[in-house]
Amino acid sequence: MKLILTSLIFIFMSFLPIYAKSLPKGFVYLKDIDPTIIQNMHYYSDENFVGKKVDGYKAPEAILTIEAVKALKAVQLRYKKMVIH
Repeated sequence: MKLILTSLIFIFMSFLPIYAKSLPKGFVYLKDIDPTIIQNMHYYSDENFVGKKVDGYKAPEAILTIEAVKALKAVQLRYKKMVIH
């Protein structure tokens, strides 16, 4: 499940370069909504399919639509319940 969450974040991030702190309407920082979701931001490092940091990514942070973040948070809550039981 952790791999699925990381993959989803990676896919979403491939479409959203990091810009200034002011975000477009409807977008949020993932960590602000659920800091328990692990963010593995490969585009910000050399550890990606390009082999170097991708231009435009100024911070290792996931910026997503509020709808996407809510969906990820729901999956995270279900995952935590599965792990506990």
